[in-house]
Amino acid sequence: MDPEPEEGFLVPHTTMDHEAAAYLTYIVTNDDQLPPYTIFVHANDDQWHNELFGPKTTTALRFLRY
Repeated sequence: MDPEPEEGFLVPHTTMDHEAAAYLTYIVTNDDQLPPYTIFVHANDDQWHNELFGPKTTTALRFLRY
């Protein structure tokens, strides 16, 4: 993690491979200003968490209904 992050950037209290903690930090920190829907995804297009729509995040996102 950057020891001196740019002002306004979220600094999760976690390290790599613990994205749930980073997501929770974001939710708790921004609880009063969250939009109606928030989607957490990895930055790369290949994912392994959801096999229903295949390994591509972009494909899985197309199937979201809100």
